[in-house]
Amino acid sequence: MTDHHGVRWTGLAGIGLAGALLLSGCARTSVAEPGAAATSAPVSSAPATSAPASSASVTPSAESGSVDPGAIMLPSGEVPPADPTGTPAVEGVGWRLSGLLVGGDAVGAVPDGTDAWMVLQDGRLLLRTGCNSGGAAYTVDGTALTVEPIATTKMACTDDAIAEVERSMLGVLQGGAVMVRDGDELLLTAVAEQGGLAFTVDPAVLQAVSSGASSASPTTS
Repeated sequence: MTDHHGVRWTGLAGIGLAGALLLSGCARTSVAEPGAAATSAPVSSAPATSAPASSASVTPSAESGSVDPGAIMLPSGEVPPADPTGTPAVEGVGWRLSGLLVGGDAVGAVPDGTDAWMVLQDGRLLLRTGCNSGGAAYTVDGTALTVEPIATTKMACTDDAIAEVERSMLGVLQGGAVMVRDGDELLLTAVAEQGGLAFTVDPAVLQAVSSGASSASPTTS
């Protein structure tokens, strides 16, 4: 077929105008024009990366589900340290009596040469009052020390000052006491009456008790 311009068309007789336009459009979309730049971004062959997973966990807000800015962040599986109980470390220590207290004030040192001390260990109190030895069961609850009735030997105290030491020790311990430790010092404040006892750490006391060299066990009750 020849158009009015003298151009001869061959092979299109059976497809009509619509088919010719379709073929023309396909040709334009399938063949890139020379020198045309690619418009699509090149596909990267590098593997996708993500931020490393953190081993820390955070506590979400109970109301909104968002992260609480003040939340403690700990490695997964760990828990915050428990709150301190407030119980002073008094057990398994040799305590040498260093002073007698009245109303929280020291009234004087223990007389020189007085063998007065105590050991709290495994639920058992052992003590020496200066005149006698004794023992009793005890319990500790926080800072509270509760002692069962104390069994002691029955030696007479001929020295009035040492006799006062014995009365003070037995009175404070058997009435219950509140314990406060400050370094190597321990203060027992009586619950049932005014007064108290001051002690200082003495490793020789515990060593003597552990070796059996002490006369801490009463022979009579």
